[in-house]
Amino acid sequence: MALTDEYLHDKAQTSLGIKRRGGAGVEIKALVSGCDAELTVLALPHGKTWWTFGYEAFGTLDRVEHDLAATVALLNVRSPPRLPPGEAASYPTWLAAHTSFPVQ
Repeated sequence: MALTDEYLHDKAQTSLGIKRRGGAGVEIKALVSGCDAELTVLALPHGKTWWTFGYEAFGTLDRVEHDLAATVALLNVRSPPRLPPGEAASYPTWLAAHTSFPVQ
């Protein structure tokens, strides 16, 4: 059974896409610099829903601010949905305040 790599690319995206690894010793193509945006929905018990949104710029220090600004501008042009006001917190702080899981 031959294992192959498969690129999962959404034509609407402007990033490299996702690569599923199929075997050992396969070259992983990656961006040297850029910015990821993540939107996550958290469905808690009792029907409560929270959303998280974050940016993560990566690369050399002389590029991260530019890449972050370019990503923000690109998403604004796409008219993202408005999220309700909430609270700003790190994941560990939020988890400690809203779940019964021990956070260390």
